[in-house]
Amino acid sequence: MLKKIAIYFFLIIVLACYGCVKDEELSSETKGSVQSAEKIKPAEVFVSEPQEAYAGNVVAIEGEKGQWRLSVNDEPFRLKGAGVGRMTDKEETVDYLLLAKEMGVNTVRTWGIAQGTKEYLDRAHELGLYVNAGIWINVADKDDKGVECSYLRDTECQHRMRKETLEYVNQFKNHPAVLFWNIGNEAFNFTKDEEERKALAHFLEDLIQEVKKIDPHHPVVYTSASTTAISYIKQYVPGVDIFGVNVYAGMDHVHNQIVANLDMPYFVTEYGPLGSWQRSKDFNGRPIEVLDQSKANSYRKVSTLIDEYYGYCLGGFVFYLGESTESGYTWWNLTYKQFKKLSYRVLQEQYTGKVNKDPMAHIISSEVSPRKHILPGETISVKVKVNPEGLDNVRYHYFLSTDRESILEEFPNRLVPIEMTGTGAEVQIKAPEEPGVYRLYMIVITDEEYASTASKSISIEAAVDDYSS
Repeated sequence: MLKKIAIYFFLIIVLACYGCVKDEELSSETKGSVQSAEKIKPAEVFVSEPQEAYAGNVVAIEGEKGQWRLSVNDEPFRLKGAGVGRMTDKEETVDYLLLAKEMGVNTVRTWGIAQGTKEYLDRAHELGLYVNAGIWINVADKDDKGVECSYLRDTECQHRMRKETLEYVNQFKNHPAVLFWNIGNEAFNFTKDEEERKALAHFLEDLIQEVKKIDPHHPVVYTSASTTAISYIKQYVPGVDIFGVNVYAGMDHVHNQIVANLDMPYFVTEYGPLGSWQRSKDFNGRPIEVLDQSKANSYRKVSTLIDEYYGYCLGGFVFYLGESTESGYTWWNLTYKQFKKLSYRVLQEQYTGKVNKDPMAHIISSEVSPRKHILPGETISVKVKVNPEGLDNVRYHYFLSTDRESILEEFPNRLVPIEMTGTGAEVQIKAPEEPGVYRLYMIVITDEEYASTASKSISIEAAVDDYSS
């Protein structure tokens, strides 16, 4: 018995010594690994940061080039979009998100964080709308206050944009309305210096990667002015998931360029009739606004091509449902206040497949005289012709605004008070006292539901004092 116990203790001692020897024989590489691990705080090695449970949408791009598709929470999704920068008009009497829903839209687009507020997202979700949430990226330039934003130098502008972007994404990544992060709109186009453009591209890529660490479930979109950003996105910004493109002419060419140069799907993030910068000018040097019938044809054409290019193009956002005064009060807007224009009806038919046969008066011509060399207080005669004539419940409305072009501002123009005599299709307007070029608007409203609009510029000259006496 004692002999067995002695043998047992002897074996324990041998095994312990063997362990000590093996410990001494650890390779220098292994020892280095152990020592490195000892330098790291235990929490960083063994404990991951607590993560909030993800409750938002999971958006996926499926398929291969030419056959790309979207899915939302594992369900196929076909995007039908509209740009809706604000929930309501300034007086909060017109619900533009509701008008989007009635038009057949399923996804709306914003351009900046100040637009896509919690109230906006909540209202969109309440109506069953998704949101392509815009995050504005500054161009490399000085703003109206003289503050510089440069991507070549470490400026406050970069710090502010990064901070605001990441806070916004973190705040709303779980929101049930959010589908995409649209980071940047035409920034390369309006950044003129080539080195600044490259630096902007690097900033954008770094920011997108930071966004994806916070939220890997929502694709990131960058929006280009036509094809201007293709080379920069291709070479420097691989983090972009969907190429956004604003198209106001040459949709076929734009599509071909994207397909030839990029291996990613695209959205048409804005589309509509020719822009004011693309139109010919009148004798006051102002762009000529086409009539509603021409605008409706432009919307119909691009919307049809978006469907034709499906598989490459995953959908489009018509521009614009709201009250922007870019290029004037009626150039882009699909409604006049709550009244639906012909373009709205055409897009509603495209999105829903339902034809609207309600009668509607359309402006087919207008006469404004004089339009140039007008003196302050002079009488201006206005005559509007509509088709069809003789409809019941038709009324006419006229107003005047400044006529300043600025496509980087939402509200560059303001209303100008006028004195008017007469009613209906023929009226007289008293010219304003302040010299300058203005835009006169003619509105015909049918059944308090539909509107047809037209506009023409007028030029007021300074009064010349008569010293001959």
